[in-house]
Amino acid sequence: MCTKVAAQYLQVLMRRQLSTLVQSSTSKGVRSLVLDNPSKLNCLSLECIERLNEAVREQPAPRVATLQSSSRVFSAGHDLAQMQVTDSHPQYNTVLSACTDLMNTIREAPYPIIALVRGPALAAGLQLVAACDMVFATKNASFGLPGIKLGIFCTTPAVEVGRVLPAGVVLDMLCTGEPIHASRAWQLGLVSRLFSNPEEMETAVAHVTHTIAAMSAPNITTGKKAFYQQMALGTHRAAYEAASPSMKKHIKHPHSQKAIKEFFDRRRNRDN
Repeated sequence: MCTKVAAQYLQVLMRRQLSTLVQSSTSKGVRSLVLDNPSKLNCLSLECIERLNEAVREQPAPRVATLQSSSRVFSAGHDLAQMQVTDSHPQYNTVLSACTDLMNTIREAPYPIIALVRGPALAAGLQLVAACDMVFATKNASFGLPGIKLGIFCTTPAVEVGRVLPAGVVLDMLCTGEPIHASRAWQLGLVSRLFSNPEEMETAVAHVTHTIAAMSAPNITTGKKAFYQQMALGTHRAAYEAASPSMKKHIKHPHSQKAIKEFFDRRRNRDN
């Protein structure tokens, strides 16, 4: 009995420790995810990655989520202590595998996730930002792949970053380790919305999340999935073949038919 109680106590302590790395709360259909390890620049340690993956998958799913940090630095990337080769089964294998799983979880989540960036997002931190469905940033944000400065070419972060930025820009970042700033990231399409200050961003986030939360959840879920499916296809013809069934499904949905009927009802009332 004592052994069982001790094991349960350790599990409670571990959950508390993990909860301090990532804060998660949900209210009115909006989930707030916060990287909360400022003393280590919100690094993506294995423990942080696993906790964030768990928080994104938590049921019931929200309508929309935001992902930000508790400090100005969004994330400095992987925990370098876990990148060291110390034995025959180096921890970095587990870290990179868990990170890949997290990126896939974010992409496949049945709701949109918005990254909120107020400062540097580097290496795997930028990978995490680029994996999100939308990126809001203030003018003080910056984005970089500085691994080469430590002799590490950021090949796995480039999987996500290379799908939202032009190849030449990404290779420049990869080979020089130099970051791009928020204004250029917005011009190139990494950043969806750019704000002058955090207060302005906070106001916009409240509006956007409220708007999305009020939309049809099934249509948002299937629409996000269909968007990424067609974007991954090589030709326009193949993309249309994949997107058309989803579009027809959305049109037939009772929520959509109700909205279309209400549109024409309002139009008739206006004309009369």
